[in-house]
Parts: sequence; C-alpha cells; structure tokens
Amino acid sequence: MRARAHRHRRWPAWAWWIQHSMRRRLFRGFGIASLTSAGLAWSIHALVEPSTLALPISLGVGLLSMWMLTGMIAWNITRPLIELVSVTRDLGEGKLDRRMQLSPYARAGHHGEVAVLAKSVNDMAERIERQIADQRELLAGVSHELRTPLGHLRVLIDTARERSPGHDPALLDELEREVVEIDELVDQLLVHSRLEFDHVDRRPIDPVALAVRALERAGIDASKLDVQTEVESIAGDPTLLGRALANLIGNARVHGRGLESLRVREGEAGELCFEVEDRGPGFAPGETDSAFAAFVQGRERQGGSLGLGLALVRRIALAHAGRAWARNRTGTGACVGFSVGPQ
Repeated sequence: MRARAHRHRRWPAWAWWIQHSMRRRLFRGFGIASLTSAGLAWSIHALVEPSTLALPISLGVGLLSMWMLTGMIAWNITRPLIELVSVTRDLGEGKLDRRMQLSPYARAGHHGEVAVLAKSVNDMAERIERQIADQRELLAGVSHELRTPLGHLRVLIDTARERSPGHDPALLDELEREVVEIDELVDQLLVHSRLEFDHVDRRPIDPVALAVRALERAGIDASKLDVQTEVESIAGDPTLLGRALANLIGNARVHGRGLESLRVREGEAGELCFEVEDRGPGFAPGETDSAFAAFVQGRERQGGSLGLGLALVRRIALAHAGRAWARNRTGTGACVGFSVGPQ
C-alpha cells in the first residue's frame, strides 16, 4: 500500500482532477441509463398483460435501452479523446497546422477537462508553428546576408596577392580555402532554407549539361562523365540539382579518395538517375542506412564538414519526386546517387 501511495503522489494534481472528473461523469451516466432502463422495463411489464413472454420482453427492451444510452454516453466522452490522439499524431509528424475542433459547448465558455486540454493543445501547436517559422526566416536571412562579407573577403585576398607579393602565399591560400569552405556551408544553408519554404523553381533542364557544369565547377575533367541516356530534358530546379551534384562530388572527394565517374542514366518508372562512384574504402556495414542523415560523417571524414551534404541530396531528390541511395561497389569504392522522378 505504501509503494502504491508513493506512485500516486507522483501524478500532477491536474491529472488526478481530470481522472476523478471523468469517473464521476461515467458513474452518473451509467446510473441514469440504468434507472431509465429499469423504468422502461417496469412500465412495459405493467402495460402488457401478464404472460410468460411479458418478463423476457421487458428485460430485452430494458437492456437494449441501456445499451443505446450507455453507447451514446461513451461516444460523447471518447470522441474528443479520439480527435486528440489524431491531432497529436499529426503534430508529431510535422503537420503543424492541425488543430483541435472546439465544440460549441467548449466555445461557449465552459471549462470541462476536455475543452481545457483541447485549448492547451491548440495553443501549444500555434506556438511551435510560430517559432519554427521564425527560425526558418532567421536561417534564410542570416545565410543570405553572409554572402556579402564572404565575397568581400575573397576580393581582399586576391588584392593582397597582387599588391603585396611579400606576403606568405601559403597563408593566403589557406585563408582562401577557409573562405571557400564557409561560402560552401552558407550555400548549403540557403538550399536548406529554400527546401524548408518549399521554394522549388521547376524548369526544363538538360541533364547532361547540368552534369558537365557540376564537374567544371569542381575542377574535374568532363571525361569522368558517363552518359547512359538519351533524355534531353527534365523538369527541375537547376540551383537545387546543381547543389545536389556538387555535394555528391564533394563527398567523393573528401570521403571517397576522389571521383571515379559521374553517371547519368535512366532508372525505374521513367526516373533519371545521377550517380557518383569513388575510389574510397566504401561504406562500413550498416553505414548506408545512416548515410543520408543530417550531421553524420563517414569514417574517412576530413575537414570541418557538418555532415549536411548527403542529407541535402536526399531532400532535394524528394523535392523532385525522386529518391537517394548509397551502396558499395564490387571490389572497392562506393556509389552514391539520386534520381529525379517523372513529371
């Protein structure tokens, strides 16, 4: 008994109030239903001429009436709770615009436990939705504003090389690499904010030209491109798809010991696939499942990467009705790719 009392004391006071209030409502409801059914049975028994069928008929009608009344009472009590479960499940899945529908009884100013709980859930959902929207706007604004000082820093480094040849060139090269890495991170944050706001600008794109441009920007010869498709145009956002290819190439360079090839091929159900093969050790057992999770780095991690590259690749693929995958190649190396779904 002592342990049971101690367990009960850990419950908050409001939880006990709700529980006892629900018990009182159920007790009163079933009491009213029982009295009503008993009255109906007695009335029928008094009206019907006594016979061998009078008592069974009376009991049957009474039980049916009690079953109907108790069912109505139970439905009125549990219906808001069923809606509460549905709303909280949707909120947990990210559907932050979902709200509890307050009944006219609750809107009239009554303060039943279900009405109080529904209003609390709605207030919580509104606060969470507002905070996430503010965070997305802040991320987009800060990422955009950082581009200007980063551009100035690159200009200053180039100017220092030209006007001050006495400076240590290795130091200037290191400064430029750091600026480029910060600029890369800011670019990924901008892509992340665009995906958060669902800003996908679809237009016709030449997939081969897109792949060639991604290789050129990475300083890789176009001979690494392996084209296995005759598709001349796909519908997609060139900025987002270019970022996805850049992330795949960067992942092969940093974690895969260099790019072996960039393949463009047709996939299943009319999708177009982009795949990058590298020369690295491949993925460790079980690592392919978490490769596209945010803030995850591979075992060959170098530099200051936050592990956002492949996570963005998957999000960009999903935004284009596609998918992303990672697997080990036969022998050595890994193959990481994504697809653009049919439009």
